[in-house]
Amino acid sequence: QNDSTTEQFIYNTVKPRSEKNNRKHIHSLYDNIHKYDTSACGTYVTIREIEEAIKDQVSVPYTMPIRFRLSIPLDDILIFSGFTDYPNSLFGDLKIKFKINPNAFVFAQVNPIISMAKYYTMNKTDLMASGPDKLKNIDLLFRNWSLGYQYTKQFTQMGCTADLITKI
Repeated sequence: QNDSTTEQFIYNTVKPRSEKNNRKHIHSLYDNIHKYDTSACGTYVTIREIEEAIKDQVSVPYTMPIRFRLSIPLDDILIFSGFTDYPNSLFGDLKIKFKINPNAFVFAQVNPIISMAKYYTMNKTDLMASGPDKLKNIDLLFRNWSLGYQYTKQFTQMGCTADLITKI
């Protein structure tokens, strides 16, 4: 399983960016994740959802169940990568059994300021109806954004620790 995961990583590193960029729900480029693109392979989880899931947990590391849909095209499986068709005359009826290694998945935190801007844009009408104080708080947040704030654009492998920004 681990050798297969490593081989798959190597194979996907040499794929052209255009191919990764055009395959919805299969490959996720960081730039697309960062823009909340709907083509992402995975799901977006808010800090509020994380807080709700771990609020009663006392042991570290915290756990949180996350559901998402996964597409694995046959041409991405290394042993089939050299073929464009899978004729039954060569292989007969194919039966493939997948055992997913959860540590092969990665996660990334989206820039919290981009997240807030997206929230503001999507809920602008509701926010304006809730009063000027709410809008002032959001405006202050954007104006006082510190340039010294370190936000890393990176994926972290599942099972590894990462620093997540929970408050701004």
